[in-house]
Amino acid sequence: FGDALYVNMILIGAAAQAGELPISLAAIETAVRLNGAAVEANLAALAVGRALIAAPERVAALVAPRVTVDPATQDFAERLDVLAGELVAYQDRRLADDFRARVERLRAAEAKAFPGETTLTRAAMETLYRVTAIKDEWEVARHHGDPAFAARIAETFEGVSEVRFVMAPPLLARLDPATGRPKKTSFGPWLLPVLRLLARFKRVRGTLFDPFGHTAERKAERALRDHFRDDVERMAGMLERDGDAVRLDLLLDLTQWPREARGYGPIKDAGMERAEARRRELLERFEAPAESLTARAAE
Repeated sequence: FGDALYVNMILIGAAAQAGELPISLAAIETAVRLNGAAVEANLAALAVGRALIAAPERVAALVAPRVTVDPATQDFAERLDVLAGELVAYQDRRLADDFRARVERLRAAEAKAFPGETTLTRAAMETLYRVTAIKDEWEVARHHGDPAFAARIAETFEGVSEVRFVMAPPLLARLDPATGRPKKTSFGPWLLPVLRLLARFKRVRGTLFDPFGHTAERKAERALRDHFRDDVERMAGMLERDGDAVRLDLLLDLTQWPREARGYGPIKDAGMERAEARRRELLERFEAPAESLTARAAE
């Protein structure tokens, strides 16, 4: 409610709840509806103002930032365990073990070439996790079907009678003629058991039996993941072969190219193209003669 009008409505709601206004709450709500401007938003602001007086602790809990663990404060082994554990929940232990093996090989190579350093491996580990844990339909089902999701709703909102899901299922959604993207549809509470059932079959992800894995978007995401996996192996091999003669700054750049692929829909498509172009540029720099790299560094 950053707009001054909504701030005023919050103050009016607080004053009405405290009994400091000469008119009733019903009269205020009627005036808001008769005015006809941003009715729902103004009524919501009015309710926030009332809650500030009636239940300030609940308002404080809603606006308080959630306590999260800063990855930078975790040591390397702890962070690796956290991310590997997330991948077990995401799919299975086999995927987590593959992730761990790639990271451990790079860490060993970096430690040998640059004793005491983990900067490169940490950067590669975070990016490898990001491109591995693709936010696909299976993951959406897992998060929404998690009992913790329902618990957060109950904790955040009081008296919720129905939860609806606004989604664009790839096998059901029609294309929006205006955007060319799948059009979202609202689904009722009956979808929750379906999502929970779907989440139980997450290990089908990426196989021939994955009904969601054959779209161009999912194929492109897997290709990006596989390219970065190759790059992690490439970095480890270069460190094992050339030791501290390797340009660590170039290797660090190589850990960042997938981050260009952000967003959704056409924005993400463009980002994927930028990411792959950035990767090709970096690989060309590694293949350049040593004197060329030295000259570029001097620039």
